[in-house]
Amino acid sequence: MTLHLTANSRLTQALKTQFALQNDASVSLTPRVQTWGQFWQSWQQQAWLRGELPLNLPRLISAFEATQYWQQLLEHHSPTALLNLADTAKQLYQAWCLWLEYQDQTPLEFVTPEGRLFDLCRQDYQAWLSQQGFIDEPLLMQQRLDWFSQGKGSCPSDVVWHGFDELTPNMKRWQSLAEQRGGQQRLAVEATQQHKPSQLYPAADSRDECQQAALFATEVLQQALANQQPLNAIRIGIVAPNLAEIKSPIAFWLDQALYQAFEDHPLLAQHSTERLYNISLGTPLSQLPYIAFLQQTLTMAAKPKQSLAYQDWSQWLTSPFQLGELAARQGLDNQLRKLQWAQISWLELPQRTEHLSWPKALIDLLAGLQAHSPTTPSMTQGQFVDWVLHCVSLLDAKLAGLSSEIYQQREKWQQTLDGFAALAALPKKQSLSTWLSQWQAYQAQTLHQAQSTWLQPIQVIGMLEAGGQRFDALWVVGLDDEAWPRPPQPNAFLPLAWQRAQACPRCDAQRELHYAQTLTQRLQASARQSVLSYARQKGEAISLPSPLIASLIETYQAHLFHDASHQAWLQRPEMQWVLQNQAPPISLGERVPGGSGILKAQSQCPLMAFFDYRLGAKYGLDGVEDGLASTDQGRILHRVLQLFWQQTRTQTALLAMDGNELEQRLTDLLNTEFSPLQAHFSASYLHQEQQRMLDLLRQWMALEQARPLGFEVVETEQEQVLTLAGIEFKISIDRIDQTEQGRLVLDYKTGQATINDLLCEPIRAPQLAVYLQAVSAPIAGLGYGLLSSDKGVNWNLLSEQPGLVAKTGKNWQKLSEKGDWQDVPWVDFIDFLQQQVNQLAQSLQQGDASMRFDKEQDLVYSPSLLALRLPEVKAQRANITDEDDLQQELD
Repeated sequence: MTLHLTANSRLTQALKTQFALQNDASVSLTPRVQTWGQFWQSWQQQAWLRGELPLNLPRLISAFEATQYWQQLLEHHSPTALLNLADTAKQLYQAWCLWLEYQDQTPLEFVTPEGRLFDLCRQDYQAWLSQQGFIDEPLLMQQRLDWFSQGKGSCPSDVVWHGFDELTPNMKRWQSLAEQRGGQQRLAVEATQQHKPSQLYPAADSRDECQQAALFATEVLQQALANQQPLNAIRIGIVAPNLAEIKSPIAFWLDQALYQAFEDHPLLAQHSTERLYNISLGTPLSQLPYIAFLQQTLTMAAKPKQSLAYQDWSQWLTSPFQLGELAARQGLDNQLRKLQWAQISWLELPQRTEHLSWPKALIDLLAGLQAHSPTTPSMTQGQFVDWVLHCVSLLDAKLAGLSSEIYQQREKWQQTLDGFAALAALPKKQSLSTWLSQWQAYQAQTLHQAQSTWLQPIQVIGMLEAGGQRFDALWVVGLDDEAWPRPPQPNAFLPLAWQRAQACPRCDAQRELHYAQTLTQRLQASARQSVLSYARQKGEAISLPSPLIASLIETYQAHLFHDASHQAWLQRPEMQWVLQNQAPPISLGERVPGGSGILKAQSQCPLMAFFDYRLGAKYGLDGVEDGLASTDQGRILHRVLQLFWQQTRTQTALLAMDGNELEQRLTDLLNTEFSPLQAHFSASYLHQEQQRMLDLLRQWMALEQARPLGFEVVETEQEQVLTLAGIEFKISIDRIDQTEQGRLVLDYKTGQATINDLLCEPIRAPQLAVYLQAVSAPIAGLGYGLLSSDKGVNWNLLSEQPGLVAKTGKNWQKLSEKGDWQDVPWVDFIDFLQQQVNQLAQSLQQGDASMRFDKEQDLVYSPSLLALRLPEVKAQRANITDEDDLQQELD
């Protein structure tokens, strides 16, 4: 039987399918189609079963095991510390493979530091292999060729080589030996077919390039099906030299194009969940979301006493692969966020938050991980594998509700773990963290591709995988001058002159040019029609076509591409503009959320108030910051000032304190507030924050001491429920002082605020005006106490008479002498503020939800900013020129 050797496994499958389609017999021999590696595995097994090979063969180690030992040698022999040991070790192992296969009788001299480093590592590596009784893949290949030269094993009588653009020294040696044993060797003769000259498509950018390639493949498929061509006989290729770069975008645009073309196709209706394309480059196992979740679980379990960033914990807690009902876990996440613990210890978390709603399945999982925590500083490989299996088995109950693709990932993960358990060249005992690191590296080098249960006529593949294949139509993307030919990449540990003399892979530009020319010509001849493209712009850079395609004469004409959402927009029914700015009214007696905050939002934009407060956009997930959140900083300052004035009460008592007593009082209060934070932030960070706040409080107390009129603090953080326009508001007044002139209503602010917002009509900051509704005594002033680390501390007040504090900001006697408020009495101004608040409350109760705002800046921090659709509003405003029409549109 003829042996068909293929350049890659994808070509193997394609040839088997082709042979099956060409053979009409009901029973026939299966053609022997194998890759180079598959042939030698079966050859060695058959020779061993026939007793032609020794029984005590050395133990074969994998490339992963070999690279791990090269990494140890690198750490030992490198004169300097290296940033990336793993990648450098891979380069060393590659140098070893090249040195074994390409060396000739000429001795190789290592004169560079890199060469001498390789030579030292090589000698130790060979000694280690001999001592341990191991053999690696390159040495095994040499041993196989030696056995073959001794007449051992079978020799195929006829060998056809498919898809090989060049042969390695080992392949050439085997060809020569096989011919000496009477075998025939020949390259496959590709069937000639009529094909159009290749077309060139200079895409505007990579997005345009992928869109046109996806549309091209879809249209070819549509035409083939229209011509009644069987689906299993259609072969459409999208090929790229840098497949990893286009994998995601080409999949996205293929999904878009194929969905629009075949959504209602009768042939495909029964396979609606299957894709019509296949991307050859699998995904590293460690990058799959389910496997990443398992790995995160193992990382947590391996270091139970190490704190986690809250973002990592939250991701793990709310993962779709986690145990427990999703809604319950999301609720728990929301509750934990309110604690603002940037760092958590999952080992202690359930006990410290027993008052929260923990799903039982999650509690059991954490208990199971804790119960199986390692008790010894080091463990064997078998113990590590058992530990991994136990930890992951705790999560297996979730598999019942997951998709078949997740089952495939779990099965691949198990196979990979079995492979890791079978590795013989790793150290006998290591720490758990070292084992886990090696296991992660092993997973990262394992590719996974979900199995398809259906035919996929569109193949997205790399240049090498396209070797020897035939296509009905072909599009080659990414052929700019930087990507094709590929830049040379010689191995840094072998002499460059030697690599060039032996024609090693990637050794110089001339070899890459010749290689690229061969592949380009083969691809152009492999399909009846082909398009070769490049992106003229990549990011900010301008690209030129590869010199190998620049001479193409015919240009491909781009087709109009619309994604599915745009297509649906084009097919929409005629729109009728209907003004809808009325929300449901609030029932009388109902308490509204947000207190005075909802009135401030109503004054800035009624629609924003409706979205943020009544629909709850403001009450989404709290962000957990690495340091103290701004809300926590404000809360601490408010609390310290509240407790201080509850104890001190009057300016007289404040002045009676000496500096040390005042300092101690403030320090003690800060210590009390900072004490619960000790377990979640570093001591040095908390000390700096506490000192910063202490400095602010010192400055603030100096302002209080300097007030010309004595005062008594009669209320601090006073909570009340007000009824305005028939609905209830829960408010909290930071502070009310009693002075000789009357009462001062004060609001602490750690950010920016200005009393000027009360002097415009309508008012822009109704919070202080709301507080006036709760104070029955005469008002002498109102305003803000500003405590900011950036701008210092200060008053920003409006008072009826001068002298209320050292710096009042504004006093009404002077303000009413001219301008908009000329001759307006203070009591009328207070009444005006109360009327403004009542009007806002009335518009809120009636359900006013107009898109009405003065400054766009007022909306930028709204949680519902996207829902406000500012670009559309601005565009509508720009199209309305008449002021009356504009007002009507907005109202």
